[in-house]
Amino acid sequence: MIHAAPDVDPDLFATTVGKIQSSSAKLTLYASSNDKALWFSGWLRDRPRAGYIANEQPLIIDGVDTIDVTSAGTGVFALNHDVYSESPLLIADMGRIIAGGEHPPDHRTKSFEAVQSKSGGTYWRPRQQASETSVKQ
Repeated sequence: MIHAAPDVDPDLFATTVGKIQSSSAKLTLYASSNDKALWFSGWLRDRPRAGYIANEQPLIIDGVDTIDVTSAGTGVFALNHDVYSESPLLIADMGRIIAGGEHPPDHRTKSFEAVQSKSGGTYWRPRQQASETSVKQ
């Protein structure tokens, strides 16, 4: 199951994930710190959304592969809310999830690297050298 930039309260997201995981589904969360739509939604609610990365701390939940897609959307005047649908790298990753369901992300492709969060846990992000043309790896 893929969650791309979800505008959901983090606690509700975690509760929902717990219910979904009981069906042994694998989950992937694409999140960004450049998503202006989710930033605004979080500002209105005085709390970051599940798909928004605040203070360099992505939402990390056991059983969910969180992927920081911030580097995929860097348009100064863009909302960056749809980067997962515009990036060949991310589209290819979603295709791999649907086709084979392999987890974690760095097992699907060499384009992602694991990162240790400051608050504990692991998330993934595109490697520095990963380019839009490296989607076939």
